[in-house]
Amino acid sequence: MLSNLNYIGFRFEAMRNVFFNLFGKEYSTFICPSGIPENYILSETPKTKFKADKISICFVGMLIPLKNIDILLEAVNLAFPDRNFTLEIVGEGMLKKKISQKITELNLEGCVKMLGKLSRDEVQKKMVESDVFAMVSKPEAFGLVYVEAMSKGCITIGTTGQGIDGVIEHGENGFLCEARNVEALKNIFIEINQMSYDDKMNLASKAIKTASLLTDRKVASDYLNKITNN
Repeated sequence: MLSNLNYIGFRFEAMRNVFFNLFGKEYSTFICPSGIPENYILSETPKTKFKADKISICFVGMLIPLKNIDILLEAVNLAFPDRNFTLEIVGEGMLKKKISQKITELNLEGCVKMLGKLSRDEVQKKMVESDVFAMVSKPEAFGLVYVEAMSKGCITIGTTGQGIDGVIEHGENGFLCEARNVEALKNIFIEINQMSYDDKMNLASKAIKTASLLTDRKVASDYLNKITNN
């Protein structure tokens, strides 16, 4: 079957490396991430970012095991003993009750809100209002929600070795963390919280610039160019 293919696209680099290890590098391959609507990209980071007394964090996704929301809750619990943060969880799913119980168990009711399912436009507004987006899911082929968060100037935390790895450069335009490493995620939250306002704004600006390269039109054009130029 492989001998009959002209090109093979992979959602992210780690996936392509697995293929290379299995079948060799003699095939024509390219990376094919997804794109977001051009009108999602902000022209600049909102001046309201990083100004509140408490850092605001959001999560958007299905409430299912691979999203590792329990790890997120444990990490914020350790990173913010003074509870100087807010976390809004957007989404529905099978773990809704367990997540609610976890919030109570960690005494996070005053900091963490479960908002349920929101429309895509409502999610965009929520991201504009948030300082940080965090989702350490695994496996994750290519989570568009990361790019959407970056397009809104959120300091975005993704998962090492998954689809967003390679788009996010750790410490440059966001952060990467192992999927179920509570300690590492805790330390990232602490690092972000201790950054100066200017450093946060600079990182957020780089996130928006990265997202601007991943619009629907630009991604489609890139696919076409890679195929026609090979």
